[in-house]
Amino acid sequence: MRRYLLFGVALGAAALFLALSAVQWGRISRAHAALVSDSAGADLAQGRGSHIFLDNDAYYWIGYAQEMAAKGVWRIRATHFDDPPDGRPVHWSQSVSWLLLGLGAVRDFFSGEGMAAAIEAAAIWSEPLLLWLWLLFVGFLLLKRVGLGAALVWVVTLCALPPIQWTFHPLRPDHHGLQVAFSLSSLLCLVLGGLGWVANDGAGEARGGGWFKPLTPPSRVGARRGFLAAGVLGGLGLWLGATVQLMGIGLFALAALVLLCLMPSDNEGAPIVYDPRLWRVWGISGASVALLFYGVEYMPSFPGMRLEVNHPVYAVSWFCVGEVLARISAARTQARRLKVLPVAAFALGAVLTPLLLLLGPSDWHALRDPWMQRLHQFIDEFRPFASARGARPIAAWFQATGILLAALAVGARLVGSKRTTLYEWACLLATLFVALVYGVLTYLQARWLNFFVGAALLFCVVALSVLARLAAGQRRWRVGLVALVVGLAAQALYFLAQEPLALLRGQLAKQPLAQFVPSVLQAQLAGNVRAENPTGALRAMASPNLAARLQYFGGIPSVCSYYWENRDGLRDATLFFSSTNDEAARAILRERGITQVIVSPSPEIAQMFFYIEEGYPFDGRAGVPLGFRLLGNEWDYPRWLRRDVAREERLQPGVMFAGQRIVGTVRVFDVVGP
Repeated sequence: MRRYLLFGVALGAAALFLALSAVQWGRISRAHAALVSDSAGADLAQGRGSHIFLDNDAYYWIGYAQEMAAKGVWRIRATHFDDPPDGRPVHWSQSVSWLLLGLGAVRDFFSGEGMAAAIEAAAIWSEPLLLWLWLLFVGFLLLKRVGLGAALVWVVTLCALPPIQWTFHPLRPDHHGLQVAFSLSSLLCLVLGGLGWVANDGAGEARGGGWFKPLTPPSRVGARRGFLAAGVLGGLGLWLGATVQLMGIGLFALAALVLLCLMPSDNEGAPIVYDPRLWRVWGISGASVALLFYGVEYMPSFPGMRLEVNHPVYAVSWFCVGEVLARISAARTQARRLKVLPVAAFALGAVLTPLLLLLGPSDWHALRDPWMQRLHQFIDEFRPFASARGARPIAAWFQATGILLAALAVGARLVGSKRTTLYEWACLLATLFVALVYGVLTYLQARWLNFFVGAALLFCVVALSVLARLAAGQRRWRVGLVALVVGLAAQALYFLAQEPLALLRGQLAKQPLAQFVPSVLQAQLAGNVRAENPTGALRAMASPNLAARLQYFGGIPSVCSYYWENRDGLRDATLFFSSTNDEAARAILRERGITQVIVSPSPEIAQMFFYIEEGYPFDGRAGVPLGFRLLGNEWDYPRWLRRDVAREERLQPGVMFAGQRIVGTVRVFDVVGP
């Protein structure tokens, strides 16, 4: 019965999340659907244009899946989405495109609408489906080990958190949700796998009913399964996105070392022992899965030292990390003599990854490229949280995380309590450590916010189990248990009520206006430019925020995009927009066969390209770059660029939203002359 209840709550939470998303974005989606149905430029026969998405990545993933279906191939290793005329390589994992391809095949089987259209339509359901599966996977693990109450807290709270809702938004089918799910699920499997501690008497996990079960160490078999699952999930995460998973692997290993260093020498007679071999299981299983999927991605032709994605170097380092942990923990817990030379050799292998990333050539990892580093300062997820969230970072933090930071501070009291068992202490300290480090990383880069809220929620779930056991003995612990449950429940209700309350107040239109309408207007522009010249080979020099929609809706490849595989495009776009020499800029257009220059009417883009090249904000010392001149008056333009204001108005007539027409303001220049 408990399993059915958990299944129903998870399904209901995911359905509520999907319903709120549908209400929130439905009006603007209908406006877009009406727009494209009247647009001659919408390539509906090819399955593109009938849906709008909220992230550049989504258009690439969907485009790759559609290309796979059209060509009958199962890997896309090059794309013409950007960097014309020759395109660029693709090194990202094929995982998300395979998922969309599979969902599209299922939809096409029942609808018969064709694979391209089916893939685009099915993409909307991919993230809610993944969220529901993640809720169930973790929920059933928690149900078995710590009870129905903790599992329900996980399901309802996670589904209500705004960063998780945004990550799994139906109109953002991409890799971010899978990344956070694999990483945090791997952490949970390590925790439930005992973090190295196992039951010595064969009793294993606590059984029986109740809303909250005591957190007891697993059996030896259960521990091996937990560490094996953690390695497999981590290996899949490494295949999906190396950067974020490497951070997780490093954090989990560091947490294990912290536990070994701080572990009390007196186990208080508990029937619990430490099994160092478990860390070897973790390292071997994770490295093996990473190597397997590296072969799946590239065999038989391998790209060499491309460290931005999964690579055998990472598998070697992971294996060595597991071996170092196994040997150090054996020496610490079993009074064995530590053999320094083997440990030093494996430690060298463990630090091989950071050494190569920090000291290797910039060609091995794009983040070593100073121009890519400067570009990231203009992408929200790479900026500090306070900078990315505007002028009120404290309020933004509360709106994103609720009481989780306060719960960490209060729950930390349990870590120092003498009433916690050794295993409870280890689980509390490990999850607290990981959550706090992710919190610091979020302060430095907003991209880690999802990992912080997920790790903080795992700590709260562990704390609930410990509090439930302690509550049987003292009233103050019962008060703490009730306060944490009520606080998390109130937080979930608060977050879930925001959109319905805004709807009742008539404020629903404000949020989509900033995030959704620009996507609709850009899609409209791309389709209409293509409709003007349906048979022409159009190529654009544009800002990177336009690249995905120009290609997806108009078949217009743009030189620059946000992707590290397109460093050549970033270089030429930067040199073009920051140029003070018209002939040098024109030579770039000639070399690439550019037919249009398309710019947003914002000085931020011109400032961005100038900063990428020079490393400091534009101050007018070296003349006015071309990017700024394109925002000015007609007599400032080079003679080989032609702008027609009346034509721009026809290309982007706008969309009706909340009773008003919002028109596009992007400038379109035709490249003229020989």
